[in-house]
Amino acid sequence: MEEQLQIIQDMLDKTRQKVADNGNMLIMWGWLILAACFGQYTLVYFQKGEWIGLLWFTLMTGGGIVSAVPGFRQEKRKGVVTYADQSISSVWIACGLGMFLIAFVGLPIGVIPMQALNPVLMTIIWIGVFVTSKVIEWKTLQWSALLWFAGSIICMFTHWHFHALIMALIIIPGYLVPGYILRKKFKSVVNG
Repeated sequence: MEEQLQIIQDMLDKTRQKVADNGNMLIMWGWLILAACFGQYTLVYFQKGEWIGLLWFTLMTGGGIVSAVPGFRQEKRKGVVTYADQSISSVWIACGLGMFLIAFVGLPIGVIPMQALNPVLMTIIWIGVFVTSKVIEWKTLQWSALLWFAGSIICMFTHWHFHALIMALIIIPGYLVPGYILRKKFKSVVNG
């Protein structure tokens, strides 16, 4: 029984380590989303809302390409894929595709109104962060998930012109801080 518990613990530790490797992804996505949020707010301020979709599409597509390259390399190098690894990967693929569908299909054809976009996207991000935090059992990420949830609620009661600023405020403790913490932990583990 003790041996089985150790195997489970080792699998969780390996998954945490892989997520720590992705601290750089949290940081990259955090800065990309922060730039998109400030860009969106600026476009709304200057009444150039027609450019918001192009701004987000360009930044998110670029981020997706940059994310995919190390992901493919890591796939080739990694040995055992744990159930936790598959779960986290599946959740984020689903979240990413869901956000793409909502923002780049639903919004342009009018199914999703602009006023609902950020609260819906923040809710999807909350789900991804929350599930990831539970799988790897990391409290800091659980608090980040709570912030995303609170941000989506705040957006529902705030004029949509301010949604990008709210999202920008959430991205700092919601992505960037956990990303930098993970990167620091990963470097300390590697450097010994």
